[in-house]
Amino acid sequence: MIRQQMETVDDFANVPDFADEGQEAEYWAMHELGDTILEQMASLPEDILSAPRACMKPVVERLNEEEKREGL
Repeated sequence: MIRQQMETVDDFANVPDFADEGQEAEYWAMHELGDTILEQMASLPEDILSAPRACMKPVVERLNEEEKREGL
């Protein structure tokens, strides 16, 4: 498969507003962040993000429930 040339985004002001996640996914499938934006990025302080939520059910159990529903 030949990879198509991606368009570089050097300013977030050039990124359009999206009506939904599908449009956003299509846009970012054809665009990439340029060096100008990447150089402006910095690490976030540790306390800026909340702690991740605990998983309510183990993944294995959810997979087993799906198999039961599908008769596997």
